[in-house]
Amino acid sequence: PPDWSGLKKVVAPGAFVVPTQVNYVAAGGSLYAPGEFPTGADSVVKRFLSLDYLWNRVRVQGGAYGGSCQFNPVSGTFVFSSYRDPNLEDTLTAYSEAAAWMKALDVEPAELTKAVVAAIGDLDGPSTPDQKGSKSLRHFLDGTTDEARQKHRDEVLAATPADFRRFADRLAALKTTPAVFASAAAVEAANAKGANLAVTKLL
Repeated sequence: PPDWSGLKKVVAPGAFVVPTQVNYVAAGGSLYAPGEFPTGADSVVKRFLSLDYLWNRVRVQGGAYGGSCQFNPVSGTFVFSSYRDPNLEDTLTAYSEAAAWMKALDVEPAELTKAVVAAIGDLDGPSTPDQKGSKSLRHFLDGTTDEARQKHRDEVLAATPADFRRFADRLAALKTTPAVFASAAAVEAANAKGANLAVTKLL
């Protein structure tokens, strides 16, 4: 895999203030250090986290239009995000509590199967010709071989509850940097609760 250790780390300001009635709340960081190797099972856990915890906590309970997480197995970065979210600080709190929720989780076989199917769907979903070309270019640029892709697929299919516990340990140690687009009032309210978001006013 590529060596990312020489890249300059860019830390985004905490909050971009814009005229909006809803917020877009993200927080992420490096789940894997350079030289460490993620497994395909991480894609299964990521899918489960989006389909269960974030769906219920951020969307159903919090009222956001959407909530999910993304994991890049090449760079090792992991990001939580919400879309058209009426909350800010509460959503950041939900992100910070995800690891504890996962550590206490007892994954049922049916739920594990659903997450595996979802992760395989991400790999095998229909693609237009331009999407196929984009994927091929990305694999070429990041050095992903056919053998590596097959290994990833095999690890997705072999995911177990132990992979969830391992991922939870990494998630608990993750140091996230928040980056949000929100109104001035929402940022002010979040900072009053201790969010400590640096502010950049865009509009």
